[in-house]
Amino acid sequence: QSLSCELEKQKMEMDWFLQMENQRLRNSILLEGIRQKEAIIQQYESKVNSLIALKDEQLTLLKSKASELHNSLKTAQSEAVSWKKKAKECEAAVRHLKKKLVKCLGGEEEESIIMACKGCHTRSICFVFLPCRHLCCCSACEPLLGRCPVCRTVKEASLEVLL
Repeated sequence: QSLSCELEKQKMEMDWFLQMENQRLRNSILLEGIRQKEAIIQQYESKVNSLIALKDEQLTLLKSKASELHNSLKTAQSEAVSWKKKAKECEAAVRHLKKKLVKCLGGEEEESIIMACKGCHTRSICFVFLPCRHLCCCSACEPLLGRCPVCRTVKEASLEVLL
């Protein structure tokens, strides 16, 4: 009977030992799984953080470009206002000069010669060339001329004048 007790006792100790080892193996497997998941999460976090940094950099560049474009637009708008003002001033000066010319010349024949297009010499002038400000061509000749026919300055822009 003591042998049977001893065997039973050893069996119980062995069962207890196997249960403990089983539990230890389970814990170690669980810990290894947790470590692997944490490593994967760290890799993805690193990739996500680098992508976020890249996108932040791109966003900063886009904001900078948008700001530059906004400033360029403001500049262009103010230049447009300035050119419109200058055109109105030029139109007023042309009207004034036309009145003076008519008064000085006194005849319509001379007026028609002075007011004739310097390109085709047939139609009346209605375009001012910039930057030289010569009133010198008609609407048909304006797109064909790259230089002012009066002073040969390169045409940067032109304005139609209503006479």
